[in-house]
Amino acid sequence: MVHERRAQSVVEQNHDGIISDLERKLEDKLGLSAGLIKPTQRMVKYKQFLDIMLAGSEDFEDLEEVTVAQTLVTNILNRSNDLCHLQALQLPPDCSHDDTGDLLKQCDFNVSVNNKQKRVRRVFLFENFIVFSKEVPSDEETELKYRTKHVVGMHEIGLTPYTAQEPLKCHVWTPEATFSLYSDTPEEAESWSKSISNILWGQLKQIKRDRDMSRMRKTRGGARTRGAFPRPRK
Repeated sequence: MVHERRAQSVVEQNHDGIISDLERKLEDKLGLSAGLIKPTQRMVKYKQFLDIMLAGSEDFEDLEEVTVAQTLVTNILNRSNDLCHLQALQLPPDCSHDDTGDLLKQCDFNVSVNNKQKRVRRVFLFENFIVFSKEVPSDEETELKYRTKHVVGMHEIGLTPYTAQEPLKCHVWTPEATFSLYSDTPEEAESWSKSISNILWGQLKQIKRDRDMSRMRKTRGGARTRGAFPRPRK
């Protein structure tokens, strides 16, 4: 983004000279600024090209390679989008990105807290936390900023998942508050519900493993203690 802004500034500063002359000679109606695209925008063009290739035919020599390339480019675009939003997130002083763990998902939801009025919130799902944030104005029009409204540890939440009766809604709750999330599509709702459930199941499995390990250590320690002293002779 920094390089894109610098390039745009150079075009604006020199437009009345050599750049405008070149545009007239080339009969460029859009102007040089239209060609200043970000790397992620190029990736979108690559994905569109691969989509066209796959849609045009399902029977060509490099089908498997093109399918793998399409999946790779799609994942890169999704990850780039996640990182752009993550960079804009302003966490509170007592929480850092080292604490949150990896970012798993991020998306806009209509969120109601304790059945109050719904608000648009950018929700970030991390391995260790779920963060509810609000987009705020920034000094530069091209720069995103999100201010954190709520930070909830994944170890303290419960989940009431999306159901057939309410396919666009789920509840993430703690002893202090209930967060109702309203999705735009059933697919998105199901994906988020599954991701949160996977984290919670993973926590339960880890607790069970830790409990089993603690029990094994106590058992082994007791066995060593019992065998440490010889039995008295009769």
